[in-house]
Amino acid sequence: MGDLALVSSSAAGALGEIAAPGVTKAATLARWTAARGIAPRQVWAVGDAPNDLPMLTWAGRAFAVANAHPDVLAAASVTVPSNADDGVAALLGTAAALARSRSSHHRTTTRSLEDA
Repeated sequence: MGDLALVSSSAAGALGEIAAPGVTKAATLARWTAARGIAPRQVWAVGDAPNDLPMLTWAGRAFAVANAHPDVLAAASVTVPSNADDGVAALLGTAAALARSRSSHHRTTTRSLEDA
């Protein structure tokens, strides 16, 4: 579509997406995290289709669902179970557990410092 739009495929080629140049998941996520002081290395991203590749390349940790497009599987550092097996939900559960343990550790450390 020339300079007016970028066409990409998702859902194993069954779905096309049209966006203005520069409007990608990666660009939007980069703006959102920068506004909040979050570095790319702190971001986890998960994808399944070629339209996710820029986001996976940008993020500090790239995950792909097991049924992802081969290019996405190659770009990801970790593969989670497929969409049908709730792979994203499992990943979110892991992220939530890590956040809880870090928060608990931070509170314990803070209390220890305050007691000293």
